Amino acid sequence: MNCTDRAYLAGYVDGEACVGVYGHNPLLVISSCFLPTLRCIAAEYDVNVLSYPPRACQSKDVHVIRITKVDTVRRMLMDLLPYLREKRQEAVVMLRYLAYRRIALTSSRRKRSQFDLCVDKHFEDKLKAMKQQ
Repeated sequence: MNCTDRAYLAGYVDGEACVGVYGHNPLLVISSCFLPTLRCIAAEYDVNVLSYPPRACQSKDVHVIRITKVDTVRRMLMDLLPYLREKRQEAVVMLRYLAYRRIALTSSRRKRSQFDLCVDKHFEDKLKAMKQQ
């Protein structure tokens, strides 16, 4: 993916994506009615596109990419970070959260402690607060 593609994708993520923690796992969701762009994203990051028929108030299908794999979320956010504007703070917080998880869980090879769950909650609350600003 070249710089122009990354800048375009960052704009798309700024407008159409949601970055958060769900069930103590990272979550990056991109939704759109325009399937070709989501297919390009899916091909680049090896993820799936889910399609949903229109609801009563909609006239078009809605297509969604839902990324929960830690490495994929990290890779996408690292690729896009230099170009993000609106989601930049959320991306930085998510990357810090993923760095914490990598150190805490892989170095000790232990089960998640109560402290780990508190840290998860802290990052989850921080990301939710950013959405309300």
